[in-house]
Amino acid sequence: MTQGTKRKAVRPNDFKKTKPKLGKGKQDASNATDTSFQTRNIALPQQSVSVDRSQNLTTKRKQTLTDLVQNSRHSSAHMRRDAMNGLVELITTYPILAETETSRLINVSLPMLSDEDPSVRNRVQQYLKVLFEYLSLAQVTPYLNSMLLFTTSAMSHISMPVRMDALLVMERLICKAGKLVTQGWEAALESEARPGNSHGQRVLQAFFAMLGVANDAQNVKQGGHAVRSGTTASVELQPAGRLRVLRTLSQFVMLAMQESSSDTSLPLWCFQLALESVSEREQFECIMNDSQPEAIAQDMPWVESARMDVRQLASMNVMDAFLAGSMIQSAGKSDSGSVYQQLVKLLHNSLIATLLDSIPSALSLEGATQNVHLELVAEILTISASLWRVIILQHLELIHAQSKSRPLESLECLHRLLNHLTPYFPTSERDGNMLQLNGIYCELVALASVAQQNEIRIMHRKPIEQNAQAINRVLVYLTTQFKIAPDELTPAIYRSLIPTFWLLLTVPRPDSDDCFMKSLLQHFIATPTQSPLKPIAFEFLARLALMHTFTTLRMPLVAVHQPRSIWQEWFASLPRVLWEASTFAVSRSKGTLETRQQSEKFARTIIVFLQRVFVEADGKLFDPETLGKLSPSIQPLFGFDHPVRGRIAGPYARLSTNTQTIARAFAMHANLDIVS
Repeated sequence: MTQGTKRKAVRPNDFKKTKPKLGKGKQDASNATDTSFQTRNIALPQQSVSVDRSQNLTTKRKQTLTDLVQNSRHSSAHMRRDAMNGLVELITTYPILAETETSRLINVSLPMLSDEDPSVRNRVQQYLKVLFEYLSLAQVTPYLNSMLLFTTSAMSHISMPVRMDALLVMERLICKAGKLVTQGWEAALESEARPGNSHGQRVLQAFFAMLGVANDAQNVKQGGHAVRSGTTASVELQPAGRLRVLRTLSQFVMLAMQESSSDTSLPLWCFQLALESVSEREQFECIMNDSQPEAIAQDMPWVESARMDVRQLASMNVMDAFLAGSMIQSAGKSDSGSVYQQLVKLLHNSLIATLLDSIPSALSLEGATQNVHLELVAEILTISASLWRVIILQHLELIHAQSKSRPLESLECLHRLLNHLTPYFPTSERDGNMLQLNGIYCELVALASVAQQNEIRIMHRKPIEQNAQAINRVLVYLTTQFKIAPDELTPAIYRSLIPTFWLLLTVPRPDSDDCFMKSLLQHFIATPTQSPLKPIAFEFLARLALMHTFTTLRMPLVAVHQPRSIWQEWFASLPRVLWEASTFAVSRSKGTLETRQQSEKFARTIIVFLQRVFVEADGKLFDPETLGKLSPSIQPLFGFDHPVRGRIAGPYARLSTNTQTIARAFAMHANLDIVS
């Protein structure tokens, strides 16, 4: 057959029967099992397919809470992330679960705080944010110990991204639980404290680990000193990471140092050195209180005639002794080795190192830049101000309680901080953030100056030249601020500047004049009555006006009383402010209920001040002619004569009962006619 010949395909024959081969075929094995079955129903008792979900709370994917809890422990990160998404959906759809399943909802997320997958950790943070919105503080408190334990454990994780994400969870816990998180933080530095039995101790130790000062803290706790150079674990952190650490630490420190929950009270610590008598210091703190029992007593002549003159309290040594004893007990821990000073010395090197790295970039010659470095400087100043405010206050209380002074060992840290800040502050920037930083810097200068005055007066130490330069810079800045841009001052900034105001008015300077006091008074006169800054400025100026009535005053008030004509103008403007605040308070068409209540409180404070001025009437600050002209201006508040309608009652008739009682006592002293 040649190669070109094609082979014909063999076609099978049609309808050909295949002949089978003989034999038995393949046999089954002797141990084979028959798996064939025939049935009409399939029983799956252990499978979720058989569960009746018609009455259960499920997600859109028909997953119950039990299913999501099981998936949260799955080996797949995708399944764990979906479980968190499902839990968020379940809580938002059925808020009742937050009350009935609180334990499971909280405990399911705690082990995932240290999850190796960043997307899972991100979903856990979002889940806790949503969960806390549906839980009250009372519901969270029983689980706070476990939550802080897992969070602080994640803050010390070997992986830095896990630590950073744990800080976000800590921020949420601080916002939710408040001072419960900081409870017992002193145990982290006290040698006699039991380890690991308080929330604040555990949290602060976690911060020490992140800042790289854990070994120093252990040395301090054992009675030694911090010997390291103060580098942070922040060596491996970028500026954004350091900012997150300091921001959370700032929230913790501010909460731990907070002694009062009132945001409207003035910082009265700066007046501690002004009055020598303990009883008069107590009286000065309560001088602007609008308590009703006091007003009732002043409203009854037969009660007032039997009352003791308040100025006689200065000679009551027994009362001073009792109050001094109570202050010794409260300030017993405020010695040179207090935990506050230990904390500030422990954090000093770390904060200074970060400040020196950031402040040149944040406050360059071209002006402030809104970047991470500026935020780092802001957090450092906030932490420092919170700590030093408490340290100086407790130091002054200890001096007054024990009638003797001792050196403040940690004061050198504050002077070093100011040496690094003074070349940059106060800045000329008009931004709101920069105004706040300038306010904090001014407060730090005031704190250092108050402590230095005490050492100069009692311990005969020489004044620090750098501190005097800082005071002059602050004076120029504040005087310029009041003249150029007074509207930029917010209530918070003004409140933080009050210690600086008092410092500039009482520290003797060779070139001192009355310009700064004039600026304060003129700023108040120009501020609208409905401004939230007006009540704060009035209370401060009213306290200055009444300061000379205390017999144990040991501070010169020459700079305060020098602009006497401006004081008369300020006093003459009070009837108009009182009328505007009272009419706004009784109006039902203006503002909200909260703003009307604040206006009535402002009016009540003005009445209390005016009553004290009329009772004293010593003529040292306000002339008798000024007092005589004031009564006709205030009469419309109580009622006036209309040429057509006759006698008309003023806003007094619609004020609250407490305010009316105080106003009646004032009307009696000022010989005013009340129209009912």
